[in-house]
Amino acid sequence: MRGARSTIENDCEEGQTIGLAALPHPGCAANCPARAQRQPVGYFAVWFDRGGSVKSKLRISTTARRTAIAAAVLASFVASGPAFAVDEVEPNTSMAAAQRLEIGPDGRAEVTGTIGSATGIVVGDVDFYLFEGQKGDVVTIDIDGGMKPRFSGLRNVDTIVAILGLGGKLLLENNDAGALDEGSVHGFDARIDKFELPASGPYTIGVSSNPRNFLDSGTLASNVLGLNSNGTYTLVISGVSPSLLRIEVDIRPGDSRESAPINARSKGNIPVALLSSSQFNAPEVDQKSLRFGARGNESSLLRCNRGDTDVNDDGKPDLVCHFDAQTTAFAPGDIKGIVTGVLKDGRRFAGTGPITIVPAKLRD
Repeated sequence: MRGARSTIENDCEEGQTIGLAALPHPGCAANCPARAQRQPVGYFAVWFDRGGSVKSKLRISTTARRTAIAAAVLASFVASGPAFAVDEVEPNTSMAAAQRLEIGPDGRAEVTGTIGSATGIVVGDVDFYLFEGQKGDVVTIDIDGGMKPRFSGLRNVDTIVAILGLGGKLLLENNDAGALDEGSVHGFDARIDKFELPASGPYTIGVSSNPRNFLDSGTLASNVLGLNSNGTYTLVISGVSPSLLRIEVDIRPGDSRESAPINARSKGNIPVALLSSSQFNAPEVDQKSLRFGARGNESSLLRCNRGDTDVNDDGKPDLVCHFDAQTTAFAPGDIKGIVTGVLKDGRRFAGTGPITIVPAKLRD
């Protein structure tokens, strides 16, 4: 776990608040405050404030001396969340305006959102998020922290969550998860457990508040605002195949022609440059995973150049690799070459470049 600072030990009475602090992380402008409070059933509820969003993740058992032992490393771990954790971006109140989420290498995405207002006038609101999934992915869509810990003084939101497929068809909806999971202190936090995606493609997640159930196309069955209709929440999606990162490639770098000439019958090699960007660091490629050819699944790699090369003079290190021409399976009429692979952090990527199939040179 990252960000360990210290362990806090305190004698607390019921209702007393103790302070924790986590080191800075990508969800916080500065230290994220965290608080713990003794509950009457022999444990401490611990919650973390991140930009107004509260996440209750921990139950820390106490001794007979009512001693709470809470490590700040846990605060840092919980508040940080998975690598692909983002904040909600408005407007996302319709399927057409759904906020796109990137799935991390661990198959997860996390977003901190708000239905309506966290503190102001209660208003009607619904949030939509979009992700790409693969047929057979068994996904869990979990709302955490909608219902807040006792004595937090923060607004509760009784969430409803739905997953919609192609054409806005409502596939499944949940109002109350019932059984608690990590991150929830009340069964009113909605959760869809282990839903198998029926096809590959885009899926939309809708988040609303009870009793505003979903219909097809993301419309709501009711505009009534319930008792707990506004507040912050955290949406966690898991079990999804990692997103495919699109990269830029240069087939036959140095060739000035717009479309790289390829002699598919050549016994030589085809150099391909994988170009780094703000999202893609070419030297971090797992070279054994590289494939290149007509379909992008051809095991044609011969070798990659040692050392960093800045092929396009953008100040970023690129990677030049060489592929066996005959193994690429190019054929007359092919107009693009496809590179696929995996980064060392587990992210999959793909890139394409224009090619022209040329005939073999005639012997003199």
